[in-house]
Amino acid sequence: MTILERPIILFPLTYIMGLIGAVIWLSFGESWQIFGDAVHYVSVYNGELAPAPWGYRIMTPFLAQLLPWDVKTNFAMISINSIALTTGVLSLYGKKIGFTLKDILFLIFFWMISYTFVYYSTAIIRADAPMLLILATIFLLSKYRVSATILLILISFGTFFHEMILISIPALWLDKIFSGKLTGGMNYKFYELVIISIGSLFIVIIARSFFINVLPGSDLGSPVISILEYTGGSVKHALRIYAAYGPVLLFCLFFVVIKRLSSVVYPFAGLLLITISATFYAADTLRIMSILYLPVLLYATQYLLIHLKNEKYKTFLSLTLLQIMFSFTVFGNLRTFETSIILNMIAITISFVSLAFCITIFRKKFHV
Repeated sequence: MTILERPIILFPLTYIMGLIGAVIWLSFGESWQIFGDAVHYVSVYNGELAPAPWGYRIMTPFLAQLLPWDVKTNFAMISINSIALTTGVLSLYGKKIGFTLKDILFLIFFWMISYTFVYYSTAIIRADAPMLLILATIFLLSKYRVSATILLILISFGTFFHEMILISIPALWLDKIFSGKLTGGMNYKFYELVIISIGSLFIVIIARSFFINVLPGSDLGSPVISILEYTGGSVKHALRIYAAYGPVLLFCLFFVVIKRLSSVVYPFAGLLLITISATFYAADTLRIMSILYLPVLLYATQYLLIHLKNEKYKTFLSLTLLQIMFSFTVFGNLRTFETSIILNMIAITISFVSLAFCITIFRKKFHV
């Protein structure tokens, strides 16, 4: 183990990398004004009521309120530091699963050019970034078999940032049932997972029913129909699901297919189906899909590392470059991408080339 691979060095090093990356995206990426969800979070920040579900996500505005600067700076401090800390946690997760320093840095690189990283570095008045940090922490700590009580507390606390933290519950269960290794779900007895699940949901229900006041949410009628109308139909909705990651999602899926292990296929398929289902009940498809960032980036990284370790350098570099091009085309222009025909054509071309690469590799019977 080199000195850089020691957790006491690795964590602050990758935290600083994440901090620098977030500041770069904030400085050069497209900025977001205070509109949409941000309006509601600013209301909570100012001590006012906000409509459901935004009004339930009280913790990020509360932490921002404790800081001494203006509203945008305060939220930025919370969001950017959460993203940077998540970078550090991902490095420790990589170390725990046996990644070398080079492997960890590659995982971190994919993370720093992902939609999740870019969006929460630029759309700073959001509630989600600390939740993503807690989510990664749950994945990591469960692998160390920390007390079920600690996981219960983390999940429950995370719901006050954003309820999407609850994806960690099926993640633990799927790993327990199918001997998966994304989380440390296998380390826990069934009754412990029952306590974690029921306890977390109980706290959410009690808090929202008796302690957190919100304004009534808007009536969308049939949520699935409303969401499909908002996203432009089923085809565009599917494209939005893909656009949350780009070629990285293809790399991830081909890795899962190549592995052909129930411990990989079933937990990931379960999480993917749950997340896709959730996109039909919320307007922002990409943000919902972002909660899968850890398994998607992890498996995509492992897919690329296979080529690197088998000395297929041209393939490795080509696939990596395709993702870089997609990230800067789409994630670097998040506000204007949908209205730009040129950017859309570039992204489509990159995606088809990436798919062709993956299919060609698969046809050559590439084995892990």
